[in-house]
Amino acid sequence: MNDFLGGSDDTRQESSRRRIEPVGQRPAPQQRPSYEQRPVSQRQPAYSGSRPSYEQRPVNQRPVNQRPAYQQHAQRSSVGMMPPSKKKKGLLPGWLVIAIDLVLIGVFLIVYALFHHVLPQKPQMDPVTLPNNSVQDEPVTAPDDPVLPDDPTVSDDPVDPSQPVEPEDKFADKFTSEVVHTDKQYSNDKVNISVETFNSNGVTYHVADIYVKDVQYIKTAFPDGNYGKRGWVYEVGAANNAFVAINGDQGPDHKEGVIVRNGELYRESPFRDIAVLGYDGYLYTYTEEEFDVEKHVKQNGAWQAWAFGPVLLTDGEPMEEFNTDVAGANPRTAIGMIEPLHYLFVTVDGRGESAGLSMKNLSQLMYDLGCTTAYNLDGGGTAVMAVDGKTYSTQSKDRTATDIIYVPMD
Repeated sequence: MNDFLGGSDDTRQESSRRRIEPVGQRPAPQQRPSYEQRPVSQRQPAYSGSRPSYEQRPVNQRPVNQRPAYQQHAQRSSVGMMPPSKKKKGLLPGWLVIAIDLVLIGVFLIVYALFHHVLPQKPQMDPVTLPNNSVQDEPVTAPDDPVLPDDPTVSDDPVDPSQPVEPEDKFADKFTSEVVHTDKQYSNDKVNISVETFNSNGVTYHVADIYVKDVQYIKTAFPDGNYGKRGWVYEVGAANNAFVAINGDQGPDHKEGVIVRNGELYRESPFRDIAVLGYDGYLYTYTEEEFDVEKHVKQNGAWQAWAFGPVLLTDGEPMEEFNTDVAGANPRTAIGMIEPLHYLFVTVDGRGESAGLSMKNLSQLMYDLGCTTAYNLDGGGTAVMAVDGKTYSTQSKDRTATDIIYVPMD
C-alpha cells in the first residue's frame, strides 16, 4: 500500500510538515545571480536593441511558434514599419501597366477617329431623286407691287398666288450682266452675295445677304462628294467653287433626321425640328410632330432638308422657348429666308472674345435682320463661315463638317 501511494510514511510526514511551516520560517527562494555574479563562461552579451531574425538564428534556437508571416506582423505592430516588399513573380511593374493603358486608349481614339471622321459613313438608303413640285403648305405670294388691272399690258385674269414669282420681276436690279467680284461681294446674272461683319454688345456675327435667280443656287455638298466624310468648310467650299459657304446640320453623323441634298433624299426619318427648302423658294420649318415625309418631301418635292434645329421663328415672330438642350450662349450658324429667293447665312462667333448668342437672342437677331423664317444649324465648334475659299469667321474649335451649304460662283 505504501509503495502504491508513492512513498513511505516518514516521507509523507516530512512533506506535510514543510507545508504547514509558518511563512516566516520558510527558506528564502534562491535568487538568480546578476550578470556580474555569473561566471564569465555563462555571461551572455547584453541586449543591443535588435534581435536576430527568425532566419538568422541557429535552427535549434528558432521558436517553434514563430514563422516569417508572424514575424512580419510583429514588426509592423511594434516598430510601425512595413517589411521590405517582395516582388511577386509574373506581375508587371506599375509604370509599364500605365504605359500599356495609355497605348490602348490611344489606339481606341485613333480607330474611333478613323471610322467617325475619316472613313465615310454609308447612307441608310440609296438616294432618291425627288419631284420638282412647287406647292407646299403656304402659297407663294404675288409680287409686292402688282401691275394694276387697268394697265393695257395685263389681262383681266387675276394673279394666281400658287404660281411662283418670277425672280426677274423682283430682283432684276440685283443681278449684273458682268461679274462683280471683291473680297466681300460677288454678283453675276444669277446670284448676288454680300458679306458683312457686325459687333454688338460683345458679340461678333457675320451675315451673308443672298439673292438668287433660282432656288437651286442654294446648294449643299459633302466633302469630296462622299456622304459621311468630313472636311474643312473652306476646303469643301473651294472645291465646289463657292463664294460663301457655311456648315450644315452634320446630318450624316446622326442616326435620325431627314436628309435631302440637292433634290435627293438620303434619309427620311424625322428628328426634332426640320427645315425644308422647297423648289418654290420657300424655307419651311416643322416640328417633328408636324412633319410628314410623304407629304412635305416625297409628294411636294424638296430641294434641301435639314434636321438639327431648333426652329427660330414662329409665324415670323421671335420665340421664347425652343426644342433644344443647348439654349445658352454659344457659337451659332443659322439660315433664314426674308422672302423666296432672298436668304441669309448667319454665323456667330463664340467661346472667345465674342460671347456667342443664346437661342433666344439668335431668334431675335434673325427677326431683326428681316427674316420671316429661320432655322438653327449645327453650332459650337462646328460653326463657321467661309468666303471665297478662306475661313471668314472665327471658329472656336478646329472641327470639320460632314456637309456645307453654299452659293457657287458660276
